[in-house]
Amino acid sequence: MTSPISILSQFETRCKMVLILTIGLILLVHASAGKLQADDRSKAQMHYMTGLKLLKDQSQNAATNNAKANIWFTMAAYEEHEGALFHLGVSYEKGRCVQKDLGLAAHFIAWPPHGIMSPRNII
Repeated sequence: MTSPISILSQFETRCKMVLILTIGLILLVHASAGKLQADDRSKAQMHYMTGLKLLKDQSQNAATNNAKANIWFTMAAYEEHEGALFHLGVSYEKGRCVQKDLGLAAHFIAWPPHGIMSPRNII
């Protein structure tokens, strides 16, 4: 069996770089297709944590950070992450970078509702 290193030693430096970049691109395509991605629960947790970091970040404009955080919370809420649902509810309750909507706020804050549609149907 031939090792990948001995195969690479046969190519010129420029060809090695192109080959490595091509393999990297193939891995990226597979990852974006969902073949190497984490499960939905851990993705939702990562989206939620990114939203929290933006809410706590004081280095930029608060309105910009709130809007960005709402986007991340929406992605996590799509996977029914309870913390993200709560934060979206608070955003709708206070009108923080979204149009104030107390009905939608109550829906998100009171999740999981009994017999009411899933966030996937609302978002």
